[in-house]
Amino acid sequence: MIMKYHHFRYSPVALTVLFALSHSYGAATENKKIEENNDLAVLDEVIVTESHYAHERQNEVTGLGKVVKNYHEMSKNQILGIRDLTRYDPGISVVEQGRGASSGYAIRGVDKNRVSLLVDGLPQAQHYHTLGSDANGGAINEIEYENIRSIELSKGASSAEYGSGALGGAIGFRTKDAQDIIKEGQHWGLDSKTSYASKNSHFLQSIAAAGEAGGFEALVIATHRHGKETKIHSEANKLKHNIRRITGFENRYDLYPNSAQNAPGGSFFIVEDTCPTLDCTPRARVKLNRDNFPVRTFPEYTPEERKQLEQIPYRTEQLSAQEYTGKDRIAPNPLDYKSNSVFMKFGYHFNSSHYLGAILEDTKQRYDIRDMQTPAYYTKDDINLSLRNYVYEGDNILDGLVFKPRIPYGLRYSHVKFFDERHHKRRLGFTYKYKPENNRWLDSIKLSADKQDIELYSRLHRLHCSDYPVVDKNCRPTLDKSWSMYRTERNNYQEKHRVIHLEFDKALNAGQGVFKQTHKLNLGLGFDRFNSLMDHGDMTAQYTKGGYTSYRGSGRLDNPYIYRRDPRSIETVSLCNNTHGDILNCEPRKIKGDSHFVSFRDLVISEYVDLGLGVRFDQHRFKSDDPWTLSRTYRNWSWNGGITLKPTEFVSLSYRISNGFRVPAFYELYGKRDHIGLKDNEYVQRAQRSHQLEPEKSTNHEIGVSFKGQFGYLDVSYFRNNYKNMIATACKRIIQKSHCFYNYHNIQDVALNGINLVAKFDLHGILSMLPDGFYSSVAYNRVKVKERKLTDSRLDSVNDPILDAIQPARYVLGFGYDHPEEKWGIGITTTYSKAKNADEVAGTRHHGIHRVDLGGKLTGSWYTHDITGYINYKNYTLRGGIYNVTNRKYSTWESVRQSGVNAVNQDRGSNYTRFA
Repeated sequence: MIMKYHHFRYSPVALTVLFALSHSYGAATENKKIEENNDLAVLDEVIVTESHYAHERQNEVTGLGKVVKNYHEMSKNQILGIRDLTRYDPGISVVEQGRGASSGYAIRGVDKNRVSLLVDGLPQAQHYHTLGSDANGGAINEIEYENIRSIELSKGASSAEYGSGALGGAIGFRTKDAQDIIKEGQHWGLDSKTSYASKNSHFLQSIAAAGEAGGFEALVIATHRHGKETKIHSEANKLKHNIRRITGFENRYDLYPNSAQNAPGGSFFIVEDTCPTLDCTPRARVKLNRDNFPVRTFPEYTPEERKQLEQIPYRTEQLSAQEYTGKDRIAPNPLDYKSNSVFMKFGYHFNSSHYLGAILEDTKQRYDIRDMQTPAYYTKDDINLSLRNYVYEGDNILDGLVFKPRIPYGLRYSHVKFFDERHHKRRLGFTYKYKPENNRWLDSIKLSADKQDIELYSRLHRLHCSDYPVVDKNCRPTLDKSWSMYRTERNNYQEKHRVIHLEFDKALNAGQGVFKQTHKLNLGLGFDRFNSLMDHGDMTAQYTKGGYTSYRGSGRLDNPYIYRRDPRSIETVSLCNNTHGDILNCEPRKIKGDSHFVSFRDLVISEYVDLGLGVRFDQHRFKSDDPWTLSRTYRNWSWNGGITLKPTEFVSLSYRISNGFRVPAFYELYGKRDHIGLKDNEYVQRAQRSHQLEPEKSTNHEIGVSFKGQFGYLDVSYFRNNYKNMIATACKRIIQKSHCFYNYHNIQDVALNGINLVAKFDLHGILSMLPDGFYSSVAYNRVKVKERKLTDSRLDSVNDPILDAIQPARYVLGFGYDHPEEKWGIGITTTYSKAKNADEVAGTRHHGIHRVDLGGKLTGSWYTHDITGYINYKNYTLRGGIYNVTNRKYSTWESVRQSGVNAVNQDRGSNYTRFA
């Protein structure tokens, strides 16, 4: 008989049941061997290994609100990055940062820092919002998915499992081990993955190698990515834009009615430096274009006058969608994206009980983007700026038009804005695992210590130094380019964590018969010493100072002004002002502190009832040397409870209740600082001393029913989430009514409910005449706002809660075929999204009667069809997909909400078709 080795991965519950069945079967077989000593049957060997992947009921018994993805599933669904992860999971979406990066996830109506992100239990960088800064980054560090083994997406309050920030949910990542790469029956493994996505020219190359020998094991993963901006629908590129830009004209002739032919127009001049003998033909001063110029009917214009007349109106030019710059731009901003990651794990098994491991990670990401909504030219809308000079040299008369605000610049140069984002994550960690041979008291102990440094760097470049229409990011003011200008600003956010985790696990059996139960106990201890630093600075401007000085002449054609060129110099101006506390302050914003937690969890598994209880205590201490930054200790209890009733093998009823909390973010502790210019005012000082921020709180109630059997499974749940003490900006009037204390306050409450449905059907199990491997799937999520209100009527200049984080109701329908041995497969997925509810993104600003909304930018309903497939041949797998097969035009709410009042870097363009 051929011996077959089948490697199954069972959950701990399945292992318990399997052990009981195997034990009973073994006893019966042994008794039968005593009675009969013939007809011996040899069975295939079955090797059972416990799953080291995460699963929905790993931390609580109901599985309500949980979505778990392992690496195999991520590969099958062609998940290449953060925006692909939740493609087919309604109710979870990505928060766009607006400059190529992201600012976290949105779950159950909240987003950013209200959805916790952890990798192997390590908190990732917070979203840090520098209000008023042109260089505001606001991104989080994105996680390299090729380093990830499994992901748990927990919807609903989850602080008992994930701590602070799990207000509306949490996302927990677990990194790969050597065993994920080592091939079955071997001591080594090598994986190479190459992928390309045409939607954004995204190329990925990842190589993973692992091996084990003599108790040692090692894993190395190297990943490189590069890509561009996401393309818009091809029809959008056919759009043409008309612009009317300032070109200026030489005012040599008087063209007004009743003037004589070729009569001198404006003032005339000679620049001595270009004409030392002063016998050159005088030049006329340059003037701005204008509309509706009064035309002279008699005498007729001469050819020279007509040429000047044609130059008076603003020049109309037609540009393609890709060339156009301005608020009506339909094409996306050009983006250059690169990422490099090296991930390593090493370990040594001293024996079956002791293991010591180390982990190293170095991940860098780069986003270079040009803001094409900034017009590269100037129009009549710009002429309200102060204009000076009017004198020029050479043939470019725009040298005679110079805007002279605090930092002057000339109209001859392209107006260009670039943003650079640089993300860098470094991690060093050690892990010790102990599994005693005699597990009477403990099954396992895990101790980990990690050092994690994350740097999020963003820089603004504003340039006026290359002749229009040339764009040169590297140009700078030079002495030969009068009134050229360069301005920059930098935000460098650093977040450091020193984390120690200790976990104890024990499984206990109790009771007999129908009362037999298994307790899975977990005790967790954790400590985190953290530092937050926002280094805001490099606010400088540099320009080439030009100009001319007149020393004689009256400006007539026969007696022109005689100018001498002023000495050229490159001036540098610092825009920082540390006497103020607002965005002009360039002093480092330092906050340090520590947190620790104690958690306990008991999952009770029995034949008809499963019970779960989790409780956790967290303490956070924040300290700063800055008296205007809040220094405070926060103590919070969090808990969750669940029960699952299993009256039959095919039906289960579940209920889950949990709470969540979020301590104030680092930028909220720092404060808004608009009032700090009044720091010597005793009323402001009194208001500052009394200012406090409380943690945000949430509760989650969820009830569900699950059906499972040969047909597949169907899970339906109803949830209600309540959010209290949500932090928003508001103005607090102090005793002197002329002063306003504008800062962050606990002021918003929100309540919402919704429905979630997930199902997958084995069509062969339903109808045996169909070949094994056919399946269909359904997913649906809807969230509805029940209540939103402001809790303190004494605060002014505050908005009603704007719920743009709620994803419109969405359906995802799937149908496909997977070969029973996974040799090949193909599937089609249809996604249908309802329109965004206008009531969710509108509200009142409570400062007089002033309506606040998203400028009317909503999305209509849309649908797409995607086809994906794969082929496995020996050690090779080829996967492919065609997304939006019918090439429909649509815009997702996740993209359009970048134009909203809560956006990280608000898109102020008028044409949101660019999000198609």
